[in-house]
Amino acid sequence: MNKVVNSLLLIMIFTLFNFSLEAQKMSIKTSNISFFSDGLLEDITAVNTASQAILNLIDGAFVLRIPITSFEFPNQLMQEHFNENYLESDKFPTATFKGKLNRTFEMGNIANTTFEAQGELIIHGIAQERTIVVDISDEKKGIKVHGKFNVALEDHDIKIPSLLFQKIAEIIAVDIEIHLAELKL
Repeated sequence: MNKVVNSLLLIMIFTLFNFSLEAQKMSIKTSNISFFSDGLLEDITAVNTASQAILNLIDGAFVLRIPITSFEFPNQLMQEHFNENYLESDKFPTATFKGKLNRTFEMGNIANTTFEAQGELIIHGIAQERTIVVDISDEKKGIKVHGKFNVALEDHDIKIPSLLFQKIAEIIAVDIEIHLAELKL
């Protein structure tokens, strides 16, 4: 009888432990990843709302995955050139940031606080160690993460044809805004 009671007690503890860990992970609710190229002859901008992310509140581990073909441009020709000629999205379908926040926090106790996310940014199959500054704030039923950073095309072996060097900037400004909610398994 004691073995049965102990077994049930252990199952209940593991179940409660599992639920408490689940509540410590957050996943993406909505996202808006955009970039801007300030070219000499033409500005280029695109927006992606199909990203995926997970944040572990216990250790600050963070992963952001951006599907390249989901960037939307003002016109279809720009989108085709971006996917086929520059980012080669058939070979490199995603951009990823895997990192860790420089400190942890508890939901409900954060109000527009600046963090550093240190990790690896992979674009066009090339990984670069990066520190990205983000602001995190509480929202109703979640948190908002916002950050801005620059990406040098040469750091990720993205070539600009010589005929287009005046249209595309060598450094691209990236703006991320993601809204995370408690992960439900």
